[in-house]
Amino acid sequence: MRAQHSIPPAPLSRKGRMYVAFIAVTVVLIWLAAFRAATLLPATIPQHFDFQGHPTSYGGKAIIWIIATSFSIVPLFFLALIRWRFVLLERYPYFLSLPAFFVELQRFPKDQWAFWINRYFELLAALGLWISLTLLVIEVEIFFSMAVEYTPPWLSLATIVFLLILMGVFFVQLRRLAAEMRQSLEKSMRES
Repeated sequence: MRAQHSIPPAPLSRKGRMYVAFIAVTVVLIWLAAFRAATLLPATIPQHFDFQGHPTSYGGKAIIWIIATSFSIVPLFFLALIRWRFVLLERYPYFLSLPAFFVELQRFPKDQWAFWINRYFELLAALGLWISLTLLVIEVEIFFSMAVEYTPPWLSLATIVFLLILMGVFFVQLRRLAAEMRQSLEKSMRES
């Protein structure tokens, strides 16, 4: 017997499913890049670079698998979060800590909750995709740096700046979603 949900689950939109599929593909690409690096790189590879981009320490290929594993964690977290979004909201609503979203959501009829929850999680999926792609690019750059024994000094700063911009865009999109929710509520109130 299935548990009764107070929030009726609904599937993601086509766009949301595409984001999820691309996140999964990115995880596969992260591991394919690791396998490729493990086969192409010599037995001893640079493992640390100084601020000028020159190697300061060398070691074995185990670091390749550590990088692939650590870079897979965030995309897999996003996939799990999106997959079990309704379960998380039912059992652990405080975990997601979205007080403004839930205040607006509770003003809608319950049959519309799944639509707005999915819209929120589609934004999270888009964020997860961009972060996953960023991790893939960083991983490939790390492996390339290991091969040529040099890493661009600007790489770390560029990555941080890009992720900060990405978070800014995400928060702007959250504000747009909240405004869209308010407009929908106002429209439904005028019509009734």
